[in-house]
Formats: sequence, C-alpha cells, structure tokens
Amino acid sequence: MAIVKRPARRRPSPPAGDVATTSFASSQLRADLGPPIDGRYQLLAKVGSGVFGDVYRAKVKRTGEIVAVKCLRWEEEEDDPDGLQLDKLLEEEVRALEACQGHPHIVQVLDHGRRRDAGFPEAFIVMEYVGPSLQSTILHRGRSTSARRYCEDDCLIEKILDVLGLDDIEGWSKYDGSMISPPLQGSPRRSRLRDLFPPPGVAGGNDLPKLSPAGFEVLSGLLTCNPDRRMTAAAALQHCWFGMLSTST
Repeated sequence: MAIVKRPARRRPSPPAGDVATTSFASSQLRADLGPPIDGRYQLLAKVGSGVFGDVYRAKVKRTGEIVAVKCLRWEEEEDDPDGLQLDKLLEEEVRALEACQGHPHIVQVLDHGRRRDAGFPEAFIVMEYVGPSLQSTILHRGRSTSARRYCEDDCLIEKILDVLGLDDIEGWSKYDGSMISPPLQGSPRRSRLRDLFPPPGVAGGNDLPKLSPAGFEVLSGLLTCNPDRRMTAAAALQHCWFGMLSTST
C-alpha cells in the first residue's frame, strides 16, 4: 500500500513562554507511559489494545528508530505470580511471527523478552512500525481502495455462509455469537453445498458439476467451517476418492 505524503504545513512558532509548556507536556506524556522498557524502548503513544496486552508506538533510545512494542500481560496475575503462563504466551506468539519471517505482508520481530524493570509479570515484543492502525485507516480513509478491501470482508463471509450455512460453525465448541456480525446472523441455516454438487444420475441440474459420494465427502470435509470437524489436507490425500481417480484414469 503506497503512503502519500501531504505537503507539510508551516506552523506558527509558539510564544517563548509556551516552549517550556510544550516540553513539559511531552515529558509528562512519557512519564505517564512509564520509563523506557529495559532502558531501551521509550513508549510514545498507545496505538491499540487486545485481550493479552497493548501496542505502543515507541522509540529506540540508542538510534531514535520508531518501532511498535506490544506489551503482553496475563490477566490472572494472582494465578501466575512467576509469569510462567506469560512466558508460554510470549513463546507461542514469537514462534508464530518468526515462522513468517521475511514475509512482505507480516510485520517482522526485532526483539522480545521479559521486562526487568516492571514490578509485575510483563513481557514485550518489538516489531516494525508500519503506520496507522486498520481501524484508523477505515475511519479516515474509508473511500480508499485499501480500506474498502477490509470492509468487504463481510460480503465475502456472506457468500460463504450462503453456501455452507450457520449450523456448522455454530456447532464449534469455541464459537460465540460475536464471531458473526449481526447482519449476517440471519444467513441460511443448512448447507447448500450438495445442491451445488449433486451426485451423478440425479435428475435436473444439468448445468451443475456432478460429484460422487466419495468426492463430496472430501469436498464437504475440507469446507467444513467447524475446525473441530474439518478434514485435514493429510486425511484428504489418504481418502479412497483419490485412489478411485487414479484407477479410473
């Protein structure tokens, strides 16, 4: 996504008395965000929050580079006084990001560790700072192509639910109603997948592709919305349908 810089607007110089005020306000903001993490990363502003922590725009004190710092916390601190659960959370997230190292569309990990200067268990991950948040992009650039791509997610989900229905995903053990936006909760209940891929010999639907029971078992297994019941790629490749295809050819 290209970032278009606008011409800088010349700001009037503040009165002499205001310079000290501005400097004080800036130092006060830094004080409110706490001391530099491990003496190296000065938090500048919060840019987002999640279940397990907050993300800040920060500056590397040694180089002045702007980075993103995610501060991880474990909600039940009394159940994890030594931060063992926090260590596990940090390890899992860092391992996932490092597995995507070098991918052009995923932020890269620069540093991570446990805070030694906090009086409570807290960990941090330092990543590339890539600009405004998705929410800010959609709110302030809602007419742009890049923002519309994200707003069109509901349209894509609507098309999926129109074929696969809601019954399957609502049967998932970890499903909660917030995963599907309210306008989409009136989607069809049952799957129409078999209607679109009827078995051979069924009258009608001559313009639709035909799929044998074994083939449909693979297709419906891979397209199951419920992760608990979804067929894995490995299991699909071991399915008898592929053996039937090889013998028929």
